Amino acid sequence: MFDGEIRQLPPFAVVLGMEYVREEGSKLWVRLRISEHILQDTQASCVHGGAITATLDNACGWCIRTHSQYENGTSMATLDLRVDFIRPAVPELDIMVMAECYAIQQNMAYVKAVAYQTSMHDPVAKSLATFMLDTLGTTRMIE
Repeated sequence: MFDGEIRQLPPFAVVLGMEYVREEGSKLWVRLRISEHILQDTQASCVHGGAITATLDNACGWCIRTHSQYENGTSMATLDLRVDFIRPAVPELDIMVMAECYAIQQNMAYVKAVAYQTSMHDPVAKSLATFMLDTLGTTRMIE
């Protein structure tokens, strides 16, 4: 298991307005605080999709650290992130993301996540992600 550092946000997450909420098993919740710099434009009535995507990606990476098979200090990289936007996020409400690492096999982690504002049953977006683990110090030959 991760040894307490999971609450430490990467610098990009801080700039974007993300914050750690809680973890439960291999699930993790984060909040994206709504602010003017993540709206589509100054007249926007919805949150920029890039901010939502970045929050989903970060939450997915964070939740891998809560999985029982994760080894502390293991590096990772997003290989694939599919995001399905279901409805626009309104700027009056923060966005919650619940991410769950449902499998780690060899050097791969598999994660699903949902972004929502009032209920997980009324999502803003859903995502599936694949991460490669132990990416630091590995040299790969491309043929």
